Amino acid sequence: ELRPLLAVDFVASLPKELAERIFSYLPVKSLCHVAQCNRLWRERSNHNAIWYGSVLNVLHVFKHAVNS
Repeated sequence: ELRPLLAVDFVASLPKELAERIFSYLPVKSLCHVAQCNRLWRERSNHNAIWYGSVLNVLHVFKHAVNS
């Protein structure tokens, strides 16, 4: 049955660095949702490097929108 497999917290079974790397590909809105799941997911998604990259992407998009 598939249901027990869906209940597995894959983030808990991954090394910290790998979970952070996966979260770094998420857009800001999804990253905010991830941070609300549970304590571990919040800790992994609140890594400074993840948010730094996300903020740079948002600023880049904003800069192009202003200059267009």
